[in-house]
Amino acid sequence: MSTSTKHPNLSPTAQVRTPSGAAAGATRTPLSVTAGATRTPLSVTAGATRTPLRPYTSEGTSGAIGTSPRRPDGIPKVQGEFAYSSDMHADGMLWGATKRSPHPHARIVSIDLTPAITMAG
Repeated sequence: MSTSTKHPNLSPTAQVRTPSGAAAGATRTPLSVTAGATRTPLSVTAGATRTPLRPYTSEGTSGAIGTSPRRPDGIPKVQGEFAYSSDMHADGMLWGATKRSPHPHARIVSIDLTPAITMAG
């Protein structure tokens, strides 16, 4: 397919791609070449030696990285002993409720507050 031919069933991206999947008119740059680099990252200077990697050891670590700290509320939560705010009750505690419209995108134009105003408390 040429890039000048428009096909109504193809996305704009598919219309500018060649059958191989490359963008039409684009130049491909190998991964070994970086923009503005004086030498490629994959090239090795003659006579260069590699520095061996140090083996990983846990010596000298502070103990914070790589560990799972204990949460002070973890055990009570797992054992079902933790009191969540929805589980707490107090004498004279007030309760609230949210009234939502049963119709999506509806506009609430008025609310009758008389029952709420006449309640004790």
